[in-house]
Amino acid sequence: MVAAPVRTERPLAPGRPIRLFEDRYATEYLGRSNYDVGPDGRFLMVEVEEGSERARLDVILNWFDELERLVPVPESGG
Repeated sequence: MVAAPVRTERPLAPGRPIRLFEDRYATEYLGRSNYDVGPDGRFLMVEVEEGSERARLDVILNWFDELERLVPVPESGG
């Protein structure tokens, strides 16, 4: 993540980008931002451990049917 000063007089012109953080942080997750900024201006970010693998997300459809198949509900008698 970088920040850049912007000259607001005409013509509008961005300055040289400045790197804000040196560590490795998680990239976006499901199209959402990977950070948040608190009311005091501090950042909250998820740091990536050295040598860690990318997280995996499994989406299970019809999970209730699969659960019933694996753990059948006994028939109630009477």
